[in-house]
Amino acid sequence: MQKFFPPELQELKDRWPWPIVTRNDLPKFSAGLIRNPKSIRNADSKGVGIKGGFRVGRNVAYKVDAVIEFMADKFKTINKEENRDEFE
Repeated sequence: MQKFFPPELQELKDRWPWPIVTRNDLPKFSAGLIRNPKSIRNADSKGVGIKGGFRVGRNVAYKVDAVIEFMADKFKTINKEENRDEFE
């Protein structure tokens, strides 16, 4: 089943060339929306971070869909009147 993501986040997903994102690449992947990989590390340790992370050596990586889903959970439109019908 295809998941729906806001178009802005879907575009990030579509532009990323790989199926995974390393924690250190999160700022690049998210166009700066996730600024500090350490914040994600802390969220992961509290159990509220990106789901399904896995370790390869010293690196932690996530599936692209999991990163987008994490971002979508935090996504809010600024002008709700203009975009109200778009996400209902």
